[in-house]
Amino acid sequence: MSLIAIEQLLRPLVPEALLQPLTARFSHAARLMEALPPAQRTRAADAVRIVQPGQPLLPARINEEVLTRVQNALLSGMQIDVEYASLAEPAGSRTLRLHPLGLVHRGPASYLVATAFDYADVRMYALHRIAEAHPYNEAAMRPANFDLDRWLAEGGAGFGSGETIDLELRVSAQLAAYLFETPLSGNQTLVPDGEGFMLKGHVQDTWQLRWWLLSQGEQIEVCAPQILRQSVLDRLTCALNIYRSSEDPKTAAPATPQATTPTTERNP
Repeated sequence: MSLIAIEQLLRPLVPEALLQPLTARFSHAARLMEALPPAQRTRAADAVRIVQPGQPLLPARINEEVLTRVQNALLSGMQIDVEYASLAEPAGSRTLRLHPLGLVHRGPASYLVATAFDYADVRMYALHRIAEAHPYNEAAMRPANFDLDRWLAEGGAGFGSGETIDLELRVSAQLAAYLFETPLSGNQTLVPDGEGFMLKGHVQDTWQLRWWLLSQGEQIEVCAPQILRQSVLDRLTCALNIYRSSEDPKTAAPATPQATTPTTERNP
């Protein structure tokens, strides 16, 4: 039952190439399930379900040869040359020499954590955007004291710089009830404020946080810091203008400068 539950969890999230080594175990679990008496088999099949917390997305497709060479580079501690198509450069791909540091599986996409060329900053490169990968016969350079777990804890996989902020939000009673159970941070406070609550907490300033704030719609208002409040306001205003202009151009609000579009990677 545990293996079947794990397979249900991984199938929508992890590219097929990454599941290949587990296929035999999943098949063995399925055969054991089939061997159960009919009543037990029915109960077991209906007993476990995995529900994703957000909108489900199909996993991005990864070139199996690319994946194998990236994994080999990680295990051997060697550099690797890749042909990479960045979202920030839609015109085409470019060749990067990467120093692999780790693999991160984040929702439907998987990323190589690495530095590039002689740069010291650590970034993420989407595996499904790597068209080719070729080993380079030199040892990879590792930043001093780099620790993947610490880098993740500092907001690396949330596409942040590691900077923390003192966040203040006014949230609805309904959202507050959810955040009582699943806080944004360890030092979060929620204080009644009229019909809603005032939330305060020390959090990582990441694109993941901003996406979450925007997804809450009318249930949330960013009060501080001011730069974050203005960023959310700009994006909501742009969205409102799109809806207004598509219904009746005469009712569209005055145009505002376009807010910076969040990128899903950080490239040199």
